[in-house]
Amino acid sequence: MRDSFESQNDFVYNPNLENVYASLEDSRKKYGKLYKFEIHLHTPASEDYEIEQIKDNNEKKYYYKDRTVEWILEYACSIGMINPEEYRTYLDNYLKGAYGIDYINQLKSKGLYFIDFKEYFTYHMIAYKLYAEEIEGVIIADHNTIAGYKKLKSMINYCYQNAFHHIDKKDIWIILGIEISCSDGNHVVAMFDEKQMKDVEKFIDEYIVSNGDSKLSGSIEHSLSVINKVTEIGGKAYIAHINTAKFKNLTGMYKNQLFNSPNFDLFGVTNSTFQIENVIRSFSPKKQHDFCIFYESDSHGINTIGIKNTWIKMNKINFKNLMKAVFNHSISVYPYEKPKLNPVFIKGVYIPEGHSGFFKNNSGPFYFNFSKDLTCIIGGRGTGKSTILNILDIIFSQESVDKKVLSFVSKHQTIYVTFRINREEYIIRFTAQINSDFEEDSPYFFLDQAFKSKRNIDSEIYLNDHWTNLYQVQTDQEKNHYLFREIKGLADKSSILNKLNKKHYSISKIINLIEKNDFAAFIRNLMFSGQTLDTISEKTNLLMYSNKRDFLQIVGKEIMDIQSIIDTWKTRVNDTLNKFNLENKDILRIKLHNSFNKQEYYLTPIFERLLNNISYSNNNSYRKQFVASTTLKWSNVVEYIEAQVSKMGVLSFLRALYNREHDFLESNFKLLDFVTTTQSTKTIDYNLKDARELKTPGKLFTAIREELANHRMDLAEIISDAYLDSDNFMMEFNVNAKEEVGSPTRVNMKNINELSLGQKVVAILTFIINYGRYTNDQTPLIIDQPEDNLDNQYIYKTLVKSLQKIKNERQVIIVTHNSTLVTNAGAEQVVVLESNDGFNSQLKAQGYSNDKQIMEHIVNYLEGGPEAFSRKMKDYKTILGEKIY
Repeated sequence: MRDSFESQNDFVYNPNLENVYASLEDSRKKYGKLYKFEIHLHTPASEDYEIEQIKDNNEKKYYYKDRTVEWILEYACSIGMINPEEYRTYLDNYLKGAYGIDYINQLKSKGLYFIDFKEYFTYHMIAYKLYAEEIEGVIIADHNTIAGYKKLKSMINYCYQNAFHHIDKKDIWIILGIEISCSDGNHVVAMFDEKQMKDVEKFIDEYIVSNGDSKLSGSIEHSLSVINKVTEIGGKAYIAHINTAKFKNLTGMYKNQLFNSPNFDLFGVTNSTFQIENVIRSFSPKKQHDFCIFYESDSHGINTIGIKNTWIKMNKINFKNLMKAVFNHSISVYPYEKPKLNPVFIKGVYIPEGHSGFFKNNSGPFYFNFSKDLTCIIGGRGTGKSTILNILDIIFSQESVDKKVLSFVSKHQTIYVTFRINREEYIIRFTAQINSDFEEDSPYFFLDQAFKSKRNIDSEIYLNDHWTNLYQVQTDQEKNHYLFREIKGLADKSSILNKLNKKHYSISKIINLIEKNDFAAFIRNLMFSGQTLDTISEKTNLLMYSNKRDFLQIVGKEIMDIQSIIDTWKTRVNDTLNKFNLENKDILRIKLHNSFNKQEYYLTPIFERLLNNISYSNNNSYRKQFVASTTLKWSNVVEYIEAQVSKMGVLSFLRALYNREHDFLESNFKLLDFVTTTQSTKTIDYNLKDARELKTPGKLFTAIREELANHRMDLAEIISDAYLDSDNFMMEFNVNAKEEVGSPTRVNMKNINELSLGQKVVAILTFIINYGRYTNDQTPLIIDQPEDNLDNQYIYKTLVKSLQKIKNERQVIIVTHNSTLVTNAGAEQVVVLESNDGFNSQLKAQGYSNDKQIMEHIVNYLEGGPEAFSRKMKDYKTILGEKIY
């Protein structure tokens, strides 16, 4: 179908593209996202609510109950909730008595149950501030009462539909909670599912005394007792603002029971620098990371909302999902500040109907989306999981590993991928350049001009530009449409695609690397992607194509420049490596080390050709064996150069040689010490002077320089190779970086060459995953079956931990058959593929890893099904006991 366009500036309306883009956008709500929470919020239901909260600085506090309506209206104007004209209208109406019993009854008809206008308007201000601060979740916790819960919830719902139209409002979920004053002087915040309201009311009646004086309200139970009783009725409780909690006068026995209770796994803080270990170190082995931490606002006023927040990851806010997030707090709860938004990420894939390719839904197009954090693609064998990664490779790199892979992908005819770069939205359309009248193994399957000239690099195929069309996306708010602007300039298009163009890593390729034993080159390419190689190539090309006279004049300076570039590079590398190694000190270590011993024979091929020419020469071959008519043989020179290079490397040797740093060279090894031919009748007959009688070896060095210059093209290549090997990388891996039964083991770093295949794979994967953050690599990290060839012990302790660290900073997409990766790494999006006949694959489901439906698919596809999983759990329970929840 031909696209139709309606122009608006340089963006146009395209119904076909809009249908694709809108379909992917509408489905994005299914994966996990971060929600901004205001935790421990007070309302006028708390006796000490202030409206405008002041610090404890001896300034007199004014509480809600003491504030007048006039003051409250003026305060609402000062925070921007109402403008001066609205303020005067509200005030005039109030003074005229317009907000009396009839007004309150009108509010009740709207589901707003407030005792008077003052209370109504104060809750109205709270709702305004929550919306203005873009709060999405609230845990309400008034002192010893839940009276404010329904009032705030009803106000939020009303305002979402009827107020603050100048604010881009989001849904705000209110979690039922209460702050309980305990007999040990501490405060406990208890949270409940609203469905438990009757149990909560009964709990309050039994254990909480409410009194007009807040000092006389609370529970006679101590903190641990309250936490346990809340847990018994299905709630969750924690000690609030623990940084100011009163533990000093409690008995050691009580503190031991409290801090080691399985229910004491969550606490709230109002000071971001607080360390729990300082409180519990004498009574519990737990560390800060063992606890879920809520950064509480403990807000008693409008002005303190939105200052101290916690971000919690789930696909939808409700009590059940909140509890799952607390349990998986290391990957779901982020106090103090929101994790950085990935600036570059792939959003979704869309394949229309009517093609002969592998991906087909029963009805409609085949499409799904990726989380900007971690997406796991799962399914049975042969469901096309790895093909999804090949599609991303081909589209963003405009290349294919071979024609077989490209043919398989091209049978889908048209594929769309949406992505974002620095808040700009894009959609790219892949149109296969094929002739569908021919089979895919036919030489005529691909159209003429489909490919650029093929370069001999791993047999890769380079696609011509017309395979893809790239569009920037813009929203037309007035017409409620998406608009599109095509990026036609090749340079602009390449610049955009290069921000996503990093080919995915497959375990098969990593194993191939291991078999080649070429770790140093892999590390170098991953770290700096040849950034400095272009500059070096310019200099070596200059040397390669210069005449001999120019070569002799410039080679010394060019080598010095190359060494300067290397020194700068090494400084930067070492600085980066020091930070990386410190962060990963118990897992991985990368070192720079000189590899001059590998360079000993770099120059010998040049001399070997010289020596061979001498041996096969019929004309005065004996004399040609010697240097500058002396008894120094060229074979002696080869041995001398090998010794010099093994000590200082090719570049330093050539620099010293061509800059005539003879004294420096002699301080390492004396050239004349390598002379093996003594003066004899034959040497005298050939008029060869005894080299050892020379006062200086200057003319010998000149002869060596001249001879090397005769081979300047070879020498330029050697200089380039010497740069690459001037300093090499060595990787060491902690073979004990795995889950162990019993006591923790010591760090045991071993060179990667000494490791087993599985250990080598996990070491390289860990480096791939962890290193990107140190080079600010924002390209999506895409890995095919990272668990292959890995010991299960390493998967959780090393690979999962690495994924947890980076997924909020960089998009990760993995194909996997391992349930540990999906669940413990906390995949925000799980894509489930299914193939019933082996001829086609379809989308079975997509969603957050904690969703019930997705968990069922994880059990089916990754655990062998419910029966196998149940049997496994029963067997494990014999050794894990109560640790299984």
